[in-house]
Order: sequence, then structure tokens, then C-alpha cells
Amino acid sequence: LVAGMGIYRSAMIMIGFFIASMVAIAVTMMLTVILAFLSFARGVDPDNIVIPIVTSAGDMVGVTCLIIAIKIVGV
Repeated sequence: LVAGMGIYRSAMIMIGFFIASMVAIAVTMMLTVILAFLSFARGVDPDNIVIPIVTSAGDMVGVTCLIIAIKIVGV
């Protein structure tokens, strides 16, 4: 339980976080695969290009998904 909240509200927050993490993981994985193939097709080492972009994009996608999920859950 989240401190000071009832079981229903705590469950809604947990569900919101779970949904947000699943969406963020799916988006980040698709972005990773697409960027890896694109960089390889252009003759660039994917390790040098993909890792920094995916790290930054993963942070942005994660925060965005959390905000959207909490807005949808209505906490």
C-alpha cells in the first residue's frame, strides 16, 4: 500500500505504473530494432549510434508514458 492511501487507489497507481512500463518497453524495443537496422544499412557502427539515442529516447518515452498512464488512471 502507498502510505496514506486506500487499497483501491494504491492498486490504481500500481496498475498505472505497470501499463506505463509495458508501453515504454514496447516503444523502446521497436525504436532500438529500427535504429539498429537503419544504422547498419547506412554502414555506421550501431554501437556508436544506437546506444546514446535509445538511452535518451527511453528516458523521454518512459516519463511520457508514466504521465499519460497516471492521467488515464485518474490519480
